[in-house]
Amino acid sequence: MLRKSHCYLGQTSETAALIAAGIRMMFSWLTVDREDADAVNVLEENADRIMSRGWQRLSDGRAQEAADEFAKAISLDPTCATAHNNCGIALDILGQREEAKKYYDEADRLATDAALCQSLLLTRKWKPIGWQAKGEPKAQTAAAEADFLLSFATPDAMENNRILTALSEAVRFGDTIRPVTFCHDRSLGMGLHVVDGHARGRHDSKFADLDEERHFGEFPRWFEHYRQAAEATKYGILLLQLTEGYFKSKACRWEFGYLRKPELMHVFVWDIQGPRVISWQELMATASLCKRAFGRGLPLDEDLTAVVQRAPEELKTLLYVDSAASLVEAQEHQAWCELPLREVCYALARDSSGEQSELCMTAKHVLAKIFLDTGQAARARDLWSSLLATKKEHYGADHVELAETLHSLGCAHGQLGDYVTKKDLLEQALRIRVQHYGPEHVEVAKTLNNLGTAFGDLGDCLKKKELVEQAFNIEVQHYGPEHVEVAKVLNNLASAFGELGDYARMKELLEQALPIKVQHYGPEHVEVASALNNLGIAYGQLGDYVKTKELLKKALAIRRQHYGPDHLEVALTLENLGTACGSLGDHVQQKDLLEQTLTIKVQKYGSEHVEVAKTMANLGNAFGDLGDQVKKKELNEQAFNIEVQHYGPDHVQVAKTRYNLASAYGKLGDYAKMKELLEQSLPIMAQHYGPEHVEVAMTRINLGNAYGLLLGDYDKTKDLVQQGLEVMVKHFGEKHLEVAKTLTILGFAYGELGDHVKKKDVLEQALTIRVQECGPEHVEVAKTRYNLASAYGEVGDYARMKELLEQALEIKVQHYGPEHVEVAQTLNNLGIAFGELGDQVKKKGLLEQALKIKVQHYGPKDAEVAGALSNLAGTHMKMGEPRRAQKLLVLALATYEQTCGAEHPHSKRAQRALQIVEDNLQHRAVEFGAALVEQARGFSGSQYANLVADQGNIQLQIELLQSVLKVEEQTQGSESLEVAETLKALGHLYREAGELALQEESWERCLQIRTQHLGTDHADLAALQSALAELEAAQVESLMGGISDGSDKAVFVILHPNS
Repeated sequence: MLRKSHCYLGQTSETAALIAAGIRMMFSWLTVDREDADAVNVLEENADRIMSRGWQRLSDGRAQEAADEFAKAISLDPTCATAHNNCGIALDILGQREEAKKYYDEADRLATDAALCQSLLLTRKWKPIGWQAKGEPKAQTAAAEADFLLSFATPDAMENNRILTALSEAVRFGDTIRPVTFCHDRSLGMGLHVVDGHARGRHDSKFADLDEERHFGEFPRWFEHYRQAAEATKYGILLLQLTEGYFKSKACRWEFGYLRKPELMHVFVWDIQGPRVISWQELMATASLCKRAFGRGLPLDEDLTAVVQRAPEELKTLLYVDSAASLVEAQEHQAWCELPLREVCYALARDSSGEQSELCMTAKHVLAKIFLDTGQAARARDLWSSLLATKKEHYGADHVELAETLHSLGCAHGQLGDYVTKKDLLEQALRIRVQHYGPEHVEVAKTLNNLGTAFGDLGDCLKKKELVEQAFNIEVQHYGPEHVEVAKVLNNLASAFGELGDYARMKELLEQALPIKVQHYGPEHVEVASALNNLGIAYGQLGDYVKTKELLKKALAIRRQHYGPDHLEVALTLENLGTACGSLGDHVQQKDLLEQTLTIKVQKYGSEHVEVAKTMANLGNAFGDLGDQVKKKELNEQAFNIEVQHYGPDHVQVAKTRYNLASAYGKLGDYAKMKELLEQSLPIMAQHYGPEHVEVAMTRINLGNAYGLLLGDYDKTKDLVQQGLEVMVKHFGEKHLEVAKTLTILGFAYGELGDHVKKKDVLEQALTIRVQECGPEHVEVAKTRYNLASAYGEVGDYARMKELLEQALEIKVQHYGPEHVEVAQTLNNLGIAFGELGDQVKKKGLLEQALKIKVQHYGPKDAEVAGALSNLAGTHMKMGEPRRAQKLLVLALATYEQTCGAEHPHSKRAQRALQIVEDNLQHRAVEFGAALVEQARGFSGSQYANLVADQGNIQLQIELLQSVLKVEEQTQGSESLEVAETLKALGHLYREAGELALQEESWERCLQIRTQHLGTDHADLAALQSALAELEAAQVESLMGGISDGSDKAVFVILHPNS
């Protein structure tokens, strides 16, 4: 026995999941008795065939035949809701509206299941059988061949067909009366998009991406194609009916909210002279056309319905347009959708009642608010400035009506970066509102809230917190704690706590505000973006940079969609996202995002604004992280000068920029300036945040580093860094990147104090954290390996040192490129490792590479270059070239004394090394002189006597050998092997004296004589040829332009922490 049947919907396996669920229900025959099975199978087969045939007839445009087929299906099973629904669709297309309604009602009665009911309603609304099958006039299949892209937003097929017929016959458009051509989404091949991810009637492969998932904050893929089609037509979009259905539809959001090109918008109107197509600008300018375009099917409040009956025509039209705008706001909370309608309202009010009328003033205020909400603060400011002048003339200077405009105008000035004017206007508004309403009124609270943000913008965060807390208490009492207005105040209050350094409280408040905003506006609204942005900042300050980046990317997507790519709110999120990327070690992305931010801010504010200064400072830090400390210093100095002028010298924001500037000076080797700036910053930050705050801890840590680098006071370094580390661990936890940075500096302090085992242990902890947080191939991990390698070198494990440095070098070269200063530091220390393992030639080559990069990066007069010179000098000593080592150490010592002072450990170390080299040179000279005296015994002449008296004098040795050479040339001949031997010895003396040109001349002549006597293949010649080739190669002076400097560590090595 057949109990219930759900019949076939139509030939579609591609409809939405919701419809598909209904279809599955339609096919689900319930339990049948075994004895009736054969009869049921026949019945099921016939019903299925009939429904399928009926739908095919409908798709072929044979609506009457389809209706007949569906009627047969109903006769077989009167309980089939789908058969009744499909029959209604066929009759609807035939224009039999009343008869169709009967079938729809019966389908609704029979469809007791919610999913089936929903699928029937969707099918009834969209009639997914193709536009041709509905009997519509011909549409173009290419947008470029059409005058307009049609906007369908109503299920009223009869009215649509009536309009389309008029378009195809003749309409007034501009100065002509003619047919107009059109296309629409279905004729272009996009198909009918019923539910996300599913469509019917799609026949062009270029629309295949419509089924791809839309990502958070992105424009719908459907819209992107729609926009391209609109721009490809000759005139743009044509709205067929401005009805309630349109203003509730996605089409309104696409065309007003996303497209934002009013010049493309046109409206069909049944004018008294016949059908007409007008532009949106014409509609705004003509009240009679507005009256005809609006009002058809638009709902009004009951109170307004009576007013409309007896109102003038202009007011009636205005009320209908206002109703449409309110409907859009209620549907979308999307100010861009509302904007064109509010522009029409203002135009109607102005033209019908005049600028001085209350009606016009209200419309003007609402339009200005929409301008502000869409990011057009300058237009909002201009409207409110004009409105304020009108209200003063109309009401007087202290009327409560002025307070609203003063308040709003202040907010507009704030968005434009004029915080002083914002504060002044809001203080005027507050005085009037308190006087009129009393201090506990909700309107007073709104002004307190915005006045608080003005104080915050001017740097008074305590005052901001105080005022916003007052506003919060009033609004909670007025609205209750879960209201969206309370959520807005929570957002500002959280910001105040964050500016005062209480990031945990900031996060807590924002997590209260966010769900309220999401519930009210939806997840992708610009108000939600504000909460996401601030919550991202809170997570970042608490050390969760991954969560920060995730939240900020969501906020950025929403803000870009809402404001466009070049708006200040977008710039704000770009800046925060750039900082998050930097915290995660992606400094290239950090720099790129901050450069985008700076471009937008300079364009909007000008180059000397305090908001521009904040971005300059952040961008400077990005350059510093990429190794360009000169650019970091330059940008932070520009920011510092602007901020001092704006805030005064003792403000916390100025202290933060001093901190950044100190870091740049430290990286450039000016440790005195670094220490001075940090000592200025520390008391300001401690007073602002309290002594145990993380910002104070970071300043204390870097000040400790400065004590070590400038004064060599590593006990002070250790004490300050340990104090900072305790705060960092308490704030971030033990496994955080900021803790790893602090451990690195602490490790180097231990190393400088001689506890190399403790240094190694601490740096191993830092490496473990960084590998865990960043992954093994990250550049920050490479820096930590570099630092740890120095610790292994100090405890004598040079094989492990070399291994770590080779790993670090590979990553750094890939990240920075081969000529970067970070690469130079690693080359330097890798050379030291090779030297300690006995390969002095490899060491020398690596150190010379490092020196060349450092001179290019820092310039010759820098402590980093002095360290590199010291290391290279040590290599020359081990290779038996003390004279070369001496020259390098003289240059290094002079640079250290100039940059660090004569008493700094770096200078003292270089002095000791130079003394060792000079003692060695003197000893060698004396030994060589004694040997020369012995060999030249019996040689007459003053040169011999002088050398006997001062055997270590190089110049006297040279003079004696020159005399010996002359005698040998006379007695042995100028090309003898004896002359060649003397020339070789003389060349060595010239090298000791630094006379490289004379050395080269002597050795070339020696080589020439030996080649004549021994032939070109003799083994003795190869060594001399190699020495000459090396002599002719570029010397260190040419690398440095005549002077040098440096840093690192082995025999003469000074390593700086790579934090």
